Amino acid sequence: MMNKKKFLLYLFFCTCFCPNGESQDSLRIYNIKYKKTVFITIDSVYDFTMFIEPNGKFYFKKGYADTPLSDRYFYKLDKHGGITERYHAKYEYQLNCIDTIYSYFFDNSILTCQQDKVGDELEASYILRQFKESVLYNTDSKIIRILFPNDLINFSSSFDIYSINFSSDSLKIYHKSGCTSDYNGINITKIDSVPIKLRDKNRLEKKLIKLNHYSENIYCPNPGSPLIMEYNNNGVYRYFVISLDCCRDNKELKPIVSTFLFLIQLYNKYLLYK
Repeated sequence: MMNKKKFLLYLFFCTCFCPNGESQDSLRIYNIKYKKTVFITIDSVYDFTMFIEPNGKFYFKKGYADTPLSDRYFYKLDKHGGITERYHAKYEYQLNCIDTIYSYFFDNSILTCQQDKVGDELEASYILRQFKESVLYNTDSKIIRILFPNDLINFSSSFDIYSINFSSDSLKIYHKSGCTSDYNGINITKIDSVPIKLRDKNRLEKKLIKLNHYSENIYCPNPGSPLIMEYNNNGVYRYFVISLDCCRDNKELKPIVSTFLFLIQLYNKYLLYK
């Protein structure tokens, strides 16, 4: 059984090279599309390249890929290190296609100052745009919204969005589900809402009061796919980006996690009554 070091070296070799004599007929073509992306925040403009794989996986890299990208070869291995499938990855540049994405977040203290965080803000903004969500930081209403990736450890291909507008006449939890499985981005598979009773509204309000104690946004996204909660309290906007690892044994984040879980539980409870 190969040890960890040998396995990593073997995996690196397989992802970078195609052995001499490898039959092209035995390789599965894996087309990766990429395009230029302009990301506009509250005070800056950034250049990125967006990649989309056949299974819908998407990711961004800083800068424009101005020159054609070389093909690469990679193998899929089983738990014993044996090759199960062989792939020939080809990059397809989407000529004359520049996507412009505006940031959904307002932050003068974290993301706009730490350049390595901008890509995470871009990815979340892309997801929210795919769900046709609106920007929350420029409203005077009282609104909470949660973006929940269904895989908190690896790349998540499916997402849920939960939101409540406390300024509306009828208080409801609004919910959207969607997934990505091809080049066409996120497909919205479900849109629904559930009304909540006054006693549960009051319980939620008590939890939201504790969020007012946070004077700054909380940003702890790695590793994995973080959950994102935005809260606009009548013009005072905060957002919280938290990974599964950050939630563990962190008392500072307990009010945020508690609010998140309570809102999801409320939705599931009222969904049973529909």
